[in-house]
Amino acid sequence: MLDAETNYALFARRDAEAAPGVILAVTSTGIFCRAGCPARLPKFENCRFFSSTEAAERAGFRACLRCHPKGRPEAPAIAALIADIETVEAPIRETDLAARGLTPGTVRRVFRQRFGQSFSAYQRERRLARAAETLQAGEPVIAAQLDAGYGSASGFRAAYAKAYGTSPSGRVEDPLFIAWLETPLGQMVVLADEAALHLSEFVDRKALPRQMARIRRMADRPVVLGRTGVTEQFEDELAAYFAGELQTFATPIALNGTDFQQRVWAGLC
Repeated sequence: MLDAETNYALFARRDAEAAPGVILAVTSTGIFCRAGCPARLPKFENCRFFSSTEAAERAGFRACLRCHPKGRPEAPAIAALIADIETVEAPIRETDLAARGLTPGTVRRVFRQRFGQSFSAYQRERRLARAAETLQAGEPVIAAQLDAGYGSASGFRAAYAKAYGTSPSGRVEDPLFIAWLETPLGQMVVLADEAALHLSEFVDRKALPRQMARIRRMADRPVVLGRTGVTEQFEDELAAYFAGELQTFATPIALNGTDFQQRVWAGLC
């Protein structure tokens, strides 16, 4: 085992590969982390180091919810669940979750952590996003209603108007698409259209809701769940960057700001 000062220096570098078998436990918070955790590095005097997560748990510490030192055992099941939401017409209910071996409480917790909303809200938004895509393709309202899994026309119209501020017949013109990307430093939320990237930010940033509201207000465009070619390009470039294979990004960026902000940004560039 390395000494405490050497371990502390490794964690300060945020290098996940440098100390793969070392666990840092924080006495002031009661949590333990793996190397590379995006959380602020605690003071040295508040740190204890263990050789395994089991040892840290036996000492009374609990796993960090940002770096997940014990891994995410529910991830494959959640990934399958998210994929199914894209294809099934009817909402997935608690009985359906039980048939998959998932508990509703676990699903609610994971969706709150990953998407900042409940499982039912995520399903509702994704179904309405499919409806918006159907309408944009020129299909009739009834086709969009069926794609969204709504049996009631009035219920569909009310939900659609609440989400997008317009009736289904009014269409959703030129939306921004929001998606979540996994990175070695934590999860990021990405906002893009087919032309450019409008936002990329870590989900735990306190200013993120204000940033989202500001971009939505300035762009005057609805936000729907989905991915674009720009989203895919940025995800590929991020992966190459973290693999040490890329330093300059080519993803086009949309600078949403006032005329003054645009001049300042141009001067900084």
